[in-house]
This record gives sequence, C-alpha cells and structure tokens, in this order.
Amino acid sequence: MSARRFSLGSIALDMQDLSLENIFRTTAAWGLEHVDLYYKVNYSDFDVAQIKRLQSAYGVQVHSVSTRGMPLSHKLDPTEQLEIISQALEQAAELGVGYSESMAGPAKLDTDTAIDRYVELIAPIVRRAEELGVTLLVENVFNRDDAKDPTASVDGTRKLLERMGSENYALCWDIANFAVNGESTYPRPYETLKPWIKYVHLKDTVPQASCDLSYQERKRVMVDPERGAFVSVPLGKGMVDVKDIVDRLIADSFEHPVTVELFCGDQNRDDYWRPTETWLRSNGLLA
Repeated sequence: MSARRFSLGSIALDMQDLSLENIFRTTAAWGLEHVDLYYKVNYSDFDVAQIKRLQSAYGVQVHSVSTRGMPLSHKLDPTEQLEIISQALEQAAELGVGYSESMAGPAKLDTDTAIDRYVELIAPIVRRAEELGVTLLVENVFNRDDAKDPTASVDGTRKLLERMGSENYALCWDIANFAVNGESTYPRPYETLKPWIKYVHLKDTVPQASCDLSYQERKRVMVDPERGAFVSVPLGKGMVDVKDIVDRLIADSFEHPVTVELFCGDQNRDDYWRPTETWLRSNGLLA
C-alpha cells in the first residue's frame, strides 16, 4: 500500500442505475473507502437515517453530497439550480459531511462577466456554508451546450476562486477536464490551483476519434463546441498525467478525498472498472 493519506472513493454518478444500497455495496466490493452521492440523481427524498445505516453496514463513508447544479447554464433556470445546490448543502450538514459539490455552468458571456454573475448568484449559499462549517466545492468542467464555462480553463478557474475569497469555498479538481479544453493536465493546473484544491476526481480521457477500445463509451460523451468530442477511458489509458498527479498528491501529503470517476454509462461500468482497478493496484493505491 502506498503512503497515501487521502481517502479513495467512488462517484455515484457512475452508478445511476443502482439503488443507494447497491451503490454502497459496489463501492465496498471495489475496496474503496468513500462515495460521493448526488442529490436529484441517486435519490430525491433525503433520508439521513438510511444513509447513516448504509455507511455503518458497508464501512463506506459519504464525503460529499453533491449536485449537477449549474446556475450559470443558459439552458437552465438559475433559481431552480441554486435551490438544488442549497438543499444539497443543508443535507451535507445534516449528515455531518464536510463537502458539497456543484458546477458553474456554460454561459453565453465572456469569462469575467460570467464570473461576476456566478459570484453574485452563489454568494448567499457560500455564506450559508460558512455558517454550517461545510465546504462548498466547484468542479472545473469542460465547455458545452455551445457556450463557455468559466472553469473550463485553468486561468478562468483561478479567477473565479480568487473572486469568491472564502475559506468555505474550494475546488474539486477534475484532472481530465482541462485536457478537453486543450490544456496540459500536469503540472500547471496543480501548481496554479493548489491553494484551493480540496477534492480530486481521478479521470482519464482521449478524443473520441482516437479511442480504439472495444468497449468505448458512447453515452457520456464530452463535446467541446470548438475541440469536438472526448470520451473517458480507464485510468492510465488516456492523455492525462494520472500517475504524476497521484505521485505528487502523495508526496505533498494531500489529505482531502480523492474519487475515482469512470465517467461511463451503466453498461460499460464493469469494463471500465477492471482495468482501472488494475492501474490502482499497480500504483499501490489499492491493497
């Protein structure tokens, strides 16, 4: 086993077809220690007693109650998105979870204007996070829906985090998403954003046109308006510097959660997990 100090877990977005019990069962069977649950995806009615029972039964902790909320999205109602994010934050506090994650969203605005608008929208929820002692996370995500997300670039992400300026607002660094934006995956993102990184998603990717896997993902495709389509691949099989990133996290005694994100449809989950598990074991992350 490596000298890692971080908890290694799964993301329940990879298990949208499973019940909560089977999400916990699968995570435990994979030898992982935590799971990120998604409000309005894995469940609608929050039942803190049920989740606590599942944590105890399977020895798997919930470290983040997250959402796919995107208040900047030009295709979604910002009021509804903010309400979902706010509810997940309250649920995280009720469960005793340290993190609640969401996204900014693609907007038809220039980066600086989008950041100003996002900060205006999310600031009341950040203040509530400070009161609750929960860290609200924003995940860097690729551009989509013929619009631009301010977190698609390293520089845009840094500007947004600087503007927010709260100890209870931080970054969930998805190590693959900057690659979709045409940027390097290491070391620049880590060096630039290190002060704000409180969560990490381990994911790998390649342009869809170059993916030759027999079980290639065709459902969850990441389509950048300018750079085209990208698909996930098992860890170590793509263009992301996964090993260098993991080695650096261990060397820096990173203590925040690290989550394995397969980013594939339900039908591909086992095919994606098997080589990912092999990679994790070969790099000392699993016993």
